[in-house]
Amino acid sequence: NPLGVTRQMELRRSTIHSVQLLRAVAAAMVTLFHAHEFLFKRDFTAIFPGEDYFIGFGRAGVHIFFVISGFIMVMTAHSDHDYSARRFIMRRLRRIYPIYWLSAALCYATFWFLAPQPLPVGAGDVLGALLLWPGEAPNIIGAAWTLSFEVYFYLCFGLAMILGLNRGLLLLAAFFIGSIAAGVIVRPQGAVLAQMTNALLLEFLAGAAVGWLAVNNRLPERFGPMLVLISVVLFGAGIAYGYDRLPAIVNWGPASVLLVLGVVSWERRSAANMAVRQIGKLGNSSYALYLNHQAIIFALSITIPVGLSGLPALPIAIAISLVCIVLGELIHRYVENPLLNMLKAKPTLRTAAAA
Repeated sequence: NPLGVTRQMELRRSTIHSVQLLRAVAAAMVTLFHAHEFLFKRDFTAIFPGEDYFIGFGRAGVHIFFVISGFIMVMTAHSDHDYSARRFIMRRLRRIYPIYWLSAALCYATFWFLAPQPLPVGAGDVLGALLLWPGEAPNIIGAAWTLSFEVYFYLCFGLAMILGLNRGLLLLAAFFIGSIAAGVIVRPQGAVLAQMTNALLLEFLAGAAVGWLAVNNRLPERFGPMLVLISVVLFGAGIAYGYDRLPAIVNWGPASVLLVLGVVSWERRSAANMAVRQIGKLGNSSYALYLNHQAIIFALSITIPVGLSGLPALPIAIAISLVCIVLGELIHRYVENPLLNMLKAKPTLRTAAAA
């Protein structure tokens, strides 16, 4: 089918706007959750019963991110016709670490100057956080625990792709599933082994499977809207049943996978409309938003006088989240992008960033 081949080539080369939209939505979900959570801790009130539980659904954004990461890595590796594991891993580390280090410094400074007490972290804690070491990553930026998983996945994926996409994914699947099974049996101690055997790795693997379907022209294109609808129903069922009653991967994993598969299939069959394209542009700044939103939330929240703590939390949390989104976009444009361009232009800095 020549049309199918053409769409497949476009899918490989161009931005997938629906995935960008999901990145923006997932980052906004996590931001709103953290803003609302922080306000609740300061005794702001709820508008309706169970408000904190409902907004807590925002944590599902992390699972959407994990699936998207697996998908994007397959698309990225497949488009690299002269694949090099070293180059691939260095690019991913360069993408993650430099802006993360700047954001960690901003977060540390924010708490140092504005909090009643500085962050209770020593030199070893700071080093572990800066390296995104398992168990140590959230010492400065609380949400950075997910980046520790990202780094581990990138390292494993980059090495597996030496064997090629098909054999590499089979090896990666065998390794992750085997590790998780071993963890269930052995129940390892320590943060490193706990991460290596965590079932959340299956979400990256599932995202990679969606990517494999995309590059091999096997997406269920006709069923894209149906898959999105099923994923929404599953998310709703998780909320209704009680997402605190089951492991997060059970509640949000399948729904996140179907959501990514659905939107990619949908866009493959019919091009994204203007609204998806425009809102999807915020997906570019989702990483900057994710890294910096907690420091921004803290800085904005403490400016609210204590006497106003009886105000409703939700509208204030929404307003704070919108400010975070705007600032995240500005950080992306004027800090993250220039930094990445500089690192691309200077091999010596690129090597330092990968270290």
